[in-house]
Amino acid sequence: MMIKFRNLFLLLAVGIFVSCAEKQEQKQVSSFDDLKGSEVAVILGSMYDLYVSDFSGLEIKRVPNPADLLTTLEYGKSAYALIDSVMLIDPVIRAKNFKVDFSGFNPNYYALAFRKTDTTLCRKFNEFLAQIKSNGVYADMYDRWTSDKSVEMPTIQLPKDENPILVGTLGANPPFSFFKDNEWVGFEIEMLQRFAQSAGRSVQFFNYDFGALIASLNANKIDVIVSTMSVTEERAEQVLFSDSYFGTVGCCISFPQRAEQAKSAGFIDEFKDAFHRNIIAEKRYLMLWDGFLKTLTISFFAILLGTILGIAVCLLRMSKSKIVVNFAKCYVELMRGIPILVFLMVMFYVIFASTSMSAVWVAVFAFAMNFAAYVSEMFRTAIQSVDKGQTEAGIALGFSRFKTFIYIVAPQAIRQVLPVYRGEAISLIKNTSIVGYIAIQDLTKVSDIIRSRTFDAFFPLLIISVIYFLLAWLLGFLLDYLNKKI
Repeated sequence: MMIKFRNLFLLLAVGIFVSCAEKQEQKQVSSFDDLKGSEVAVILGSMYDLYVSDFSGLEIKRVPNPADLLTTLEYGKSAYALIDSVMLIDPVIRAKNFKVDFSGFNPNYYALAFRKTDTTLCRKFNEFLAQIKSNGVYADMYDRWTSDKSVEMPTIQLPKDENPILVGTLGANPPFSFFKDNEWVGFEIEMLQRFAQSAGRSVQFFNYDFGALIASLNANKIDVIVSTMSVTEERAEQVLFSDSYFGTVGCCISFPQRAEQAKSAGFIDEFKDAFHRNIIAEKRYLMLWDGFLKTLTISFFAILLGTILGIAVCLLRMSKSKIVVNFAKCYVELMRGIPILVFLMVMFYVIFASTSMSAVWVAVFAFAMNFAAYVSEMFRTAIQSVDKGQTEAGIALGFSRFKTFIYIVAPQAIRQVLPVYRGEAISLIKNTSIVGYIAIQDLTKVSDIIRSRTFDAFFPLLIISVIYFLLAWLLGFLLDYLNKKI
């Protein structure tokens, strides 16, 4: 019976392997009709996302940015991808030897997007664009950024003013906008810096996923979008488009299987190469340090503020007033019931949309409010677990209710709550990895940026996983030490 079972298991394994091999086998394609039945990757919200919706028989995979698009293709998660042909100019992308199956379809014309009410800024940009096209500056920028050579970002002196132009863009979109030596570079970056200079203003860039750009613009978080965005009727109902500043055509690419794998180097050599490529090159360690500080800042203040707020909610839950108790109970249930990512985006795009509060502090308040709901229930349960007779005994010995709580009840409750509190605080640190959705360049967002330049899907994630582990371990160690002291 065991032999038959093993044979059956082996047969299933072979069948799965064969089916996967058949799935990965690529066919010759020269048009969209040849893509039927295939997996096709597109950037979420892009022109190609809209374009493939008109074709039936395609299995569409939507990803947030160009880096994930090409990584998905390279690692066999999708057979084909649709992308603007100009993006294949980047030397890092060309080195991957992506195969262009067919091109020349769906001409794309990029434009800046402004708020509907911001007609003055849009008009100024149109005048600026016409000027640089007539005086040769545009032609020089175009030739440099679309060449197959490494391009150095020119130094553009900007005035120091308190009203910068806030620009939403993609941080992983060469040759238009990306990071090099921990600085924003690219065709669009240079163009916006020159525009800000002509307008007598400074400029500040924010790294968003493509799908969050229009929402951020209409929520007054940014003043303009520059992210290879094409003009569509649906988008034109939401934003005010400028004149077109760039034109390109789309292409379908694939990643052909290599006939034979290159002989791998030793583990130490591979690790050294990956470390240099992902950490040392282009000063990427500076981005990791900045991301670490943002993650640490959000985690520390969210835990501190959440603990204070949790104690307050706990006191409300233990009030003698039914109205107060029900209010606190509704708060706890609401925070527990809403996913933290959804709550974070509501706080950023709705509640604090009209304020000038930075995204970091919005994240602190969002995580603190969520953390407080869980902390309040931990404290309430721990306090109620202390026998009431001890409170009565303390009062009988001449202590006030407050002193009885401080010296008798609280120490016992804290000793019980600390192990659970430890786990929740560690979870908060790990949950901060979602703050990239509101354009905070934390550890996770930095790893996405690094992957966009190196296309190494493993090493950047390994590095930030180690950093998150060390943060969680250190916090756990401190709380365990405190628990032992108590």
